[in-house]
Amino acid sequence: MRAQIFSEAPVTISENGERLSNMIYVKFEPKDLIEIPDGENYVDGNSISIKYPNIRKIIQDFCTNKQLGLTDLRISKAIQAAKEEDTLFTDVYTGEIRKLPNLARVYIIKFPKQVEIETIASELDNYEEVEYSHGPVQLVDCAEYPNDYYYTNGSQWYLNAISAPEAWEITKGGSEVKIALIDWEGVELTHSDLHSKIVGGDNNPAGILGGHGTRVAGLAGAITNNTIGVASLEWNIKLITYQPYYDEVNSASLAQKIKDASDACANVINLSLKTIKTGFITCGVLMSNDNINSTLAYNYYYNWDYSLVRDAINYAVGKNSVIVASAGNTNNAISDFILPCESIPYSCYPAYYSNVIAVSGSQHNGWFVNEWNRGSFVDVNAPGRTDATYGLWSTDLNNNYTNAINKTSGTSFSAPQVSALAALIKSLNASLSPAQVKIIMENTADKEGQYSYTNGRNDYFGYGRINAYKAVQPPSAPQNLSYTVVNGHPRLSWSAGEWDVKLYEIWRDLGQGYVKISEVNAPATTYDDYDLIISASNPYSAWYYVKAKDLTNLTSVASSSLRVRYSGLQKDALEIIQLPSDPTLYQNFPNPFNPTTTIKYSVPNEQLVSIKLYNSLGQEIVTIVEGVKQHGFYQINVDASYLSSGIYLCTMRSGNVVATQKIILQK
Repeated sequence: MRAQIFSEAPVTISENGERLSNMIYVKFEPKDLIEIPDGENYVDGNSISIKYPNIRKIIQDFCTNKQLGLTDLRISKAIQAAKEEDTLFTDVYTGEIRKLPNLARVYIIKFPKQVEIETIASELDNYEEVEYSHGPVQLVDCAEYPNDYYYTNGSQWYLNAISAPEAWEITKGGSEVKIALIDWEGVELTHSDLHSKIVGGDNNPAGILGGHGTRVAGLAGAITNNTIGVASLEWNIKLITYQPYYDEVNSASLAQKIKDASDACANVINLSLKTIKTGFITCGVLMSNDNINSTLAYNYYYNWDYSLVRDAINYAVGKNSVIVASAGNTNNAISDFILPCESIPYSCYPAYYSNVIAVSGSQHNGWFVNEWNRGSFVDVNAPGRTDATYGLWSTDLNNNYTNAINKTSGTSFSAPQVSALAALIKSLNASLSPAQVKIIMENTADKEGQYSYTNGRNDYFGYGRINAYKAVQPPSAPQNLSYTVVNGHPRLSWSAGEWDVKLYEIWRDLGQGYVKISEVNAPATTYDDYDLIISASNPYSAWYYVKAKDLTNLTSVASSSLRVRYSGLQKDALEIIQLPSDPTLYQNFPNPFNPTTTIKYSVPNEQLVSIKLYNSLGQEIVTIVEGVKQHGFYQINVDASYLSSGIYLCTMRSGNVVATQKIILQK
């Protein structure tokens, strides 16, 4: 099981196996080896006392080998509040005086780029002036894994197959997220592994109860970590259950239930079913069946696209519900009396609709089940085959559990695993659209199976078997942070992150600690800091790092830090570090501009921000910013190449503040 690793600084491995990072800890024995003046948080390498030439030479030689100088280093106390006098402690209960480790002599040495930290640390450790030296501290959660009976005994192999344990290191889902299960056999609402998760629905109005819906429910969201029965991918979500049925009032039952689920704010709707149309006597003849008559003809069916069902699904998707449906199994007879008119591959509805996530099935060895349906409409795959050795354990009728071949085998049971993953993703960012959830699953799926993939997909697995961990893991730290000087200001640049990065956070330290100063929307990978002025003489240092944030609102660890020397500030430093008490929209820069300009704004606390561009007549042109922002400074690059020259009004609304700046496009 792969746990989520936290590191105090980015750590990578070079091609020759060296650990690389941009910082080390060093505990020096002499008190005066490093002197940091009062009021300062850090010094550079020239502050290493010349009284200790061996230490100074080791560090200087290492820097020279890396094309660095001592002035490129940043040395600070590892624990800022630690003092020399903290080393003696008197136990008030026993009166015993104890000598404690002197944390005031532990320093962080930061490099402006990643270096071989084990090399420099081991060299420093050879000298008596150094008590110890090592790289950044890394840690991992002591994770909790479910104690459900069939999970702990290894029977629920399919959860490991989709990397559920690794995903649980990041999130176990949220109780505010709901999966709606629409199943004509209903769900056993009192099952001890389901009842506390079921928070709504229609209470099985048909008055009948079969096992299909109860088994689907267990795979979508069984109560997890309760010592009994089965675990599910989503520990905390809630279930709402609906049973389509017919009477004189409920003749539009399936469409009605889809609408009801969406109106009940279901984040995900699971449809482990397909829609058909019966009554094809000619089909019976084509299928070489004898003695066909009008009565028997009723039992022959085609898979059918009902406009009403499609309408209801479009309604639900429009309300931001993710729809997941089974891609279908073998098209042999469902029973002795219900017979198909089509052979594999066939169009299976509602899975065939483009705004539905269509799920095919696979077996324990990762291969596709060849007897089951496939096609160009398949989006992703999940385990679904139960055989004599490996079954899909789930909840069953009468408070039981089953993995019987005739009970939990089919894409009906692949779909709820995908629904659970959709809920897991939505628990990280409820504002994701159904299309975005689908894209996340497709782009993080594993290329399993016995068939090759063309352009990332095939008709058997779609884009692959779902991988829950990849779908919810944070993005990687931005790489290759550097800068150039543009018009007297630093322009930061970095390499583009993963496909699902939506923005980059820019953090800066002017000597008072790191502050987030802006966000840059992807795919842009540059940031111009107009606050800093760079000239011929640059006595001051600013430090930067960048973080990436993805569609699920997870944030990466920081990039390597970057040092920028500058001569002064465009504004008073206090104004930059201390946020204005009200939301503020600053004048764009440059102004006039052609065709791009930068709009900067700040908010003192978390609140909704809207920034829109209007023409001189007051007509809205475009929305630049719309959403909740945390406190901080923000900077947006605006491309107006599609607009004509003229005067435009940029208006910010946040809380009770409405602010407008006049901007001039001059082509």
